[in-house]
Amino acid sequence: MENLDNIIESFHLLWDAFPERVRLIKKDRTVVASNPAAINEGFITGLRCIDTPPKEAHAGCLGNKALIDKIAQHALSVDGKRMRFWIPVTGSDDLFVHFSIPTGRTKI
Repeated sequence: MENLDNIIESFHLLWDAFPERVRLIKKDRTVVASNPAAINEGFITGLRCIDTPPKEAHAGCLGNKALIDKIAQHALSVDGKRMRFWIPVTGSDDLFVHFSIPTGRTKI
């Protein structure tokens, strides 16, 4: 597996400009890295994502499934307002990227 510092650096290169919150998370749900949008919402390194309220927001988490199956997972949020994604990090049994995007359309 690639070293963690390189994975974190790659995470930031890919996700820092993304307008929605994105986190790099360990299997035990510890946040390893966050993009600026996530940091602005309090998702800081070392925090366990599942300890962030509301508890029901974590219902249906597919992080473990993504790690076991080694394939990205997606699901609609409980309230139906966001599409959620869990993407395993290639070469790691312990890390995945998690983000969600609004389901509503915006005009361009």
